[in-house]
Amino acid sequence: MISINCVIYHYVKSENSAIRSSVRKKHFYFTRSFSEMQRLLTRINDKFFYFLLLKVSSAYLYKATASGEFNATFINGHIRRYRRAFRSYLASGVIVNGWSLYFTLFFCSLRLVSQLHKLA
Repeated sequence: MISINCVIYHYVKSENSAIRSSVRKKHFYFTRSFSEMQRLLTRINDKFFYFLLLKVSSAYLYKATASGEFNATFINGHIRRYRRAFRSYLASGVIVNGWSLYFTLFFCSLRLVSQLHKLA
């Protein structure tokens, strides 16, 4: 991983992407990738690391819960991981934006967030 002083972003919309397709257990392997990323990053990057981890985790957890295809033990294990990451995010310094509010609501109650999604 390298850091440059230039913003580069290329977005490709694919109907078969991990975010747009139905969620499967294999999608939760991202936790392994994040563990390796964290090992390579310095402490200065912690809040960005946890921000990204929470964003990905909440998306997959929401989809997994909404699908009804995962057992409670699997979901609860990932909710516990999410909550540990959220606490680390708070300790590392919060990025103040709408996502942080979403992460907080998600931390308090995944079911509440699911209901809000349905209402929206």
